[in-house]
This record gives sequence, structure tokens and C-alpha cells, in this order.
Amino acid sequence: MGGLASRVTRAADALARDGFGGMADRIRLRLAYRRPGPWSLRLQGGRFRFAHHGELYAYVETFVRHVYDRVPGFTPANGQTVVDVGANVGCFTAYALHRMHRGRLCALEPNPDAHARLAALVAQWAPRRPGLRLALGQAAVGAEAGRARFVVPDGASVRGGFADLSNGGTESDGGFDVEVVTLDGWLSARGVDAVDLLKVDVEGAETGVLDGAAATLAATRRVVLEWHGPKRLEAVTRILTAAGFRPALRLADPADPQVGIAYFQRAQPASGQPVQQGQPIQT
Repeated sequence: MGGLASRVTRAADALARDGFGGMADRIRLRLAYRRPGPWSLRLQGGRFRFAHHGELYAYVETFVRHVYDRVPGFTPANGQTVVDVGANVGCFTAYALHRMHRGRLCALEPNPDAHARLAALVAQWAPRRPGLRLALGQAAVGAEAGRARFVVPDGASVRGGFADLSNGGTESDGGFDVEVVTLDGWLSARGVDAVDLLKVDVEGAETGVLDGAAATLAATRRVVLEWHGPKRLEAVTRILTAAGFRPALRLADPADPQVGIAYFQRAQPASGQPVQQGQPIQT
């Protein structure tokens, strides 16, 4: 009975938070997991074309488990400027589109297949969001502009990242060349001079994104990013602390403690507040 009561409580909480649309999402996703992909699903975030279980899971993380808005003020809202770096097929971008009717939304994704599906998703929303300025870029984000080799292991777009040619990687790795931009350069070229929320999910390239974003960070209020490994978490924390942010929450995935979500917000004078240890991401 205790297990049943717990499930009923969780279902009631989910209904109160996400409404019937959220409940319908859960049912459709649960059914999708039981059959092989690819999948075409109508969800709260729009019509998605998912090709890999990892893409389904990215939607679950964003819309069902809310890993990106566990801290008050981090949910995309009307009138804000939101930037999605490493947008993949558009789960977080759709999360912002679902909640924003006006403001500005920018999304960058280097993988041409994932970017095509991201663009198709945004095209669905654009007619319904005339007050929202939208900008998409098919590019990776790094410390310097240029070109780089990009690989997608086993066709899993959510794990795509820069090839490590210095560690045995070769140009016959099945990867492809992508444009690399700095966040400062790309946003400046589009007239973006202030950011309310910066989301980063770049599979281990977090420090490169931040190293090329000094001007952007100086005009950013909040950053939420997926970190990969404790050393990278330490590095991004140093960069963001030096840029005037303080850690607000850190979440670790219990299935893989080397990965998690970290929240940073612009520090108030003499705040000095310590990191708040969050509940682990449920898998």
C-alpha cells in the first residue's frame, strides 16, 4: 500500500505542476520506450522526431524531471533573453517556447541532423510566437572561432562532441567538420547585449564555451549547465565565480556521478553563500 500511495502522490504532484499535458507526455514517452525507434511524438514541446533513446531521455529530463529549473528564477519566462548552447534536437528550446510568448530565444547546435530537427521544431512554434525573436545557429561553440572535427558516437546525437585528435583520433573517425563560433561573437553579431538565462550542454566542452564568452557572462544573470567530471565542474565554477556568479545548486546523476547539472546566478554584493547540495537527478 505504501508503494501505491507514493505513486499516487507523485502523480498528483505531477498533475498539479504540469497539467494534463504533462501527464499525456508521460504516457506517450513510456509507450515509446517500449518499442524501437525512430519515433515521431506529439508532446507539449511540439512534434518531435527522436532517433535515439538518449533523445527521449533528454525530453524526460527537461519536461518531466525539470532538471533545468529546480531553482526559482531559472524557468524561461516572458520578456527574457534565453540562450541554448548545445540545443541538440530542441528539448530545452521547446521548453522555452512552451513558456515564452515574447522575448528572445537563441539556440546553437553543430550536428546537421540534430540541427535540422531543431529547426523543424522551431518552425512549428514560430507562427504561434510572433512576439518572440528567434535565432538558430548550426555551429559549435568554443574558446576561438574556426573549424573542428565533430563525432557522434553510435549515432547518439546527445553524446556528440569534439573529436580528440591529440589522443589517437583520426579524420577517419566517422565524424565531420563543423564551424566553431565564440558565444561573444555570435551573440554580438545578432545584437544580443544581455542574457537572462544561459543553458549549456556540450558534452565536456563547457570550459571552451565559457572561455569564449567573457563579454556575454558579464551581461548574463543566470547560467545552468551540464557538467562532465569533477575537474570540469571545478573549472567552470572558477570561471563563473571570477565572472561574478555564485553557485546556487548542484545536482549529480546517481547512475553516473561524473555527470550532473549546476546552477549559477549573478552574485549579490557580499553574498558569499555556499553551494546548495541538491537532490540527485532521478533516473
